[in-house]
Amino acid sequence: MAHAASNQNLDSALDHFAIAVLEWETFRNKFVEQNKASIMIDAHSDIQRITQYQFSNQAKLETLAISQDAATSQLANFLERHGESLHHVTLKVKSVPKAIELMERSGYEVTGANTSGKSRHEAYLSVKVSGNIPIQFLWTDVDDVTWARRRGFEPQMNEGNGLHFLGATLSHGDLPGAAKLWQLLGAEVSHETVDSHEVLVCKWQNTSMNLILDSAISKPLLRWFNSDSNSFVHESQPFH
Repeated sequence: MAHAASNQNLDSALDHFAIAVLEWETFRNKFVEQNKASIMIDAHSDIQRITQYQFSNQAKLETLAISQDAATSQLANFLERHGESLHHVTLKVKSVPKAIELMERSGYEVTGANTSGKSRHEAYLSVKVSGNIPIQFLWTDVDDVTWARRRGFEPQMNEGNGLHFLGATLSHGDLPGAAKLWQLLGAEVSHETVDSHEVLVCKWQNTSMNLILDSAISKPLLRWFNSDSNSFVHESQPFH
């Protein structure tokens, strides 16, 4: 049974998943050279390199790689603890302050709020209430293409003839509680049966990606469709 988002829920869109990686070049070759992904943005700093890939179904996956001189950064500490793994999921919202207000009013803790800028606001739903992955609320004043060009990068739009990124599957031990949360977060939530057990499927309009919560797995999975071989692939961490 599917449960659609109501007017009391967050007006959100599933924008992208992000993974922390050890070597930027490995994933660039894997996604672009081997699987025909395009790069929407490639941003460098003294701490990390953020690269967002777009796949043939227009779905986006972001890699976060540490810079060589950032061995003590938060990202470096994350990689030391978890290895190459799913780092966060991003929901685009129309207003981060309103998202914070809704979450806190509903009893959920929000951290890392930054709403002082004119072009970008963000906040995170605490891992203590989201399960095992940070959920980022993000607002920007322009679309992805304009955002990239503003930072001096010309985005490469995908031509649609390579690998499809379908989303991620996460471990979660409380599916009823997760259903309540993700419906509040704006997803259309349904309970489905996979391999003889129940999973929770979270979908959003205008994207072919989804999020699946599964109590029978221990590590996150990335899900792909290979149009060349007409096959589905589940990739578990560490992602190489």
